[in-house]
Amino acid sequence: MAVIYNFFRLIFILVSLLALYTNSFAIEESAIFDQPVTQKIISSSPDSPSFDHPKRTCSYYPSFMIKEIYIGEIGDSLISITPITKNSNPPKCDNKNDGEIILSGNDEAVGYFIGAKGKFLFFDAGDSYNGGLPFAIFTKNGKKLFEDSRLNEFNSISLSGNNITMSYRRLYSAKCSLVDRKLDCWNDIKSETGLTSTIPDCTKSYEELQKRDPKYAADLVKDPSVLEYDVVVQYKNGKLYFNKLNGKINCYPAE
Repeated sequence: MAVIYNFFRLIFILVSLLALYTNSFAIEESAIFDQPVTQKIISSSPDSPSFDHPKRTCSYYPSFMIKEIYIGEIGDSLISITPITKNSNPPKCDNKNDGEIILSGNDEAVGYFIGAKGKFLFFDAGDSYNGGLPFAIFTKNGKKLFEDSRLNEFNSISLSGNNITMSYRRLYSAKCSLVDRKLDCWNDIKSETGLTSTIPDCTKSYEELQKRDPKYAADLVKDPSVLEYDVVVQYKNGKLYFNKLNGKINCYPAE
């Protein structure tokens, strides 16, 4: 009996620790973005949305509203921004609004609304690409400011006046292979990313792929390279500044 008691006691402790970690992570992630003033959800079946029973979520901020319609498929079927002015009536969640800007369907990086920081609106793609998650930043007027791809969540996002600084693990998909065209490819990558470090060694990851599929080993060498590294990105006065943090650049072939 003592053994059984200790076993269940251990399970209880592990579950409690997992719950504590999960809640702490959720709190940390939600704290990165501004909280909406209010949020309205309209759905006849919020736990299992479908085409016939869509889930409509409207997040109201001081100067705009984000509308999302989800029908249970990859990505929201509709995402829109409605700017709010001092003289305008509150936008409606269940109808189309004057000045409403439709983003979904026009940009692959816009799959879900993930949050707002000041005047900056963040969206994630509906699906991953080369192991990373594409994301985009827009203004409340629907102007796209920036698009990139990251691994996991943002480490931090901070505002300073009209400028924003983000820290995350970046995934850069090159158009060439660092194994097939080493120096030429690296020069192209440096030109596009601003990286100044030494060439990362991609050989091992390509060899592992070739061992799994030896029939196409010669062709696999030409697969474009994907680089993964920590970065701080600043959007300042309408321009982007990338600063790689200390640490290794991981390199592997594209999926």
